[in-house]
Amino acid sequence: MIKKIAFIALFMVFTASTSVKATENNDIEDFIKQIWQQNPAMQAEDFKVKTATAAQKAAAKWLYNPEIEYAEEDVDTEKRTRTFAISQTIDWNGKARTAGKVAEFELNAAIADRNNKKQQIATDVLIALAEYNMASNILELAVKRAEIMQKFKKLATKSFRAGDIDTGEYNLAKLAFSEALMARADADIVFSEAKNNLDRAIGFIVNDYPQLNTKLPDFKDIIITDKMVMQLPYIVALTQREQAAKSSIVEAKRNRLADPTIGLTAGKDTGNDMVGISLSLPINIINSYKAEVEVAKNEAIAAAKDLRGEIHFAKTKLNTAYRSYKLAKQAWDSWEKTGAQALEEQVEVLERKFKIREITPTDYLVQIKQAIDTEQAAQELYGKVWVAWFKWLEASGKVEKWIDNLGE
Repeated sequence: MIKKIAFIALFMVFTASTSVKATENNDIEDFIKQIWQQNPAMQAEDFKVKTATAAQKAAAKWLYNPEIEYAEEDVDTEKRTRTFAISQTIDWNGKARTAGKVAEFELNAAIADRNNKKQQIATDVLIALAEYNMASNILELAVKRAEIMQKFKKLATKSFRAGDIDTGEYNLAKLAFSEALMARADADIVFSEAKNNLDRAIGFIVNDYPQLNTKLPDFKDIIITDKMVMQLPYIVALTQREQAAKSSIVEAKRNRLADPTIGLTAGKDTGNDMVGISLSLPINIINSYKAEVEVAKNEAIAAAKDLRGEIHFAKTKLNTAYRSYKLAKQAWDSWEKTGAQALEEQVEVLERKFKIREITPTDYLVQIKQAIDTEQAAQELYGKVWVAWFKWLEASGKVEKWIDNLGE
């Protein structure tokens, strides 16, 4: 009868631990969208876009404002010179237009940076959520493992006092219980660290976390193309900054060219009417502004090099993430087909052997431990597959698309 109770407790562990918790997909969708709205880093990116928008508007305006001047001079007690002048510097070389083009590229880069940050935040949260769910499941399994070992220790104590088992088997039961307590403590520490990592990724206090859906996404073979790489948000940002740097060369060259100022003067000169026009042009002798052109050229070269390096890195990251998820998913599919079935068969075999008393308490303990370790390994693999999936979404720039499709 005691053995039957112990087996039922073990079976309850398996049925509880193998049923991974899940909620509706739209819970995760709402969760991530709430984070996008309230995360401080995301809010900072929004203000950066607003800043770039204002800068683009400012750069597109006229470069020079008109000037007015009034002058009055006493010649003698009866005659005075009074003049009124207005002048306007002309943007003869299209400096404002070029500056506006640079600012437009910078705005596009800021928008791409925001999209990239949006995906990074979502990925960090989803990876932390997968690790948190995995740690939670393993902690639950460790708690139930300790409960089973505690019951087994009590059974072993009674059996030892009754003379049914020897000292070695009794000590083994006590050691198994101590090991289960240490495993529970380790699982508790890992769970606390996972929760802290999740809270840090979220960026603000939340009351509850969603569970990941039990069904892992299907994954088809794909071909990684240059087009896929060039559409990644951070690659788009670097491309726009390279274009801005190239336009800055044109801007620097145009800033070397002087713009004329045209003026009109009217008034009275010692009692006589006077009208005059003026034209002035700066002479760039002391400062020719060549250095600014060199600076712009070097910055453009650096931007191009950065873009080339990041494109190579993006391709490598895509290939690595693709292979990692493919292998992890294959391992999980294989476990579901063979490992899970073998675990259920093992439980049935244990029950049958218990009923006919073919195994000793020591054998029973060893096989329980092996079964629980297998279940823990399955939980860890399940979490790692989700992490690999989220890293693939980040590498391919499809995080937001996946989240939007969850509610469908």
